[in-house]
Amino acid sequence: MKINEYLTLMPCEAHADWSATTERLWLLGHIHSQKVIQKHGVTVEHLESISATDAWHAESGYVGNPRRTVTFLIDDSYGLVSRSYITVQEAMQDA
Repeated sequence: MKINEYLTLMPCEAHADWSATTERLWLLGHIHSQKVIQKHGVTVEHLESISATDAWHAESGYVGNPRRTVTFLIDDSYGLVSRSYITVQEAMQDA
């Protein structure tokens, strides 16, 4: 599904929830870089990947991006209030 299609999917599939909210957020994975669009009251965000580079990704030029994940703090009234990042390397040191 293309990122712009998420803008119309939410109000169609969850119209009661849609009308009861003011913060609407899609968090997506899979691609190896961050990408955010905001339109019509919806934020669609692609998150970075924690996976290592394999041969196909290296040959395609998907190298050098940080392997990290993000934690979100989302408040019922205020929506997204903070985010924090941790790299795979940092997580492994803490384990």
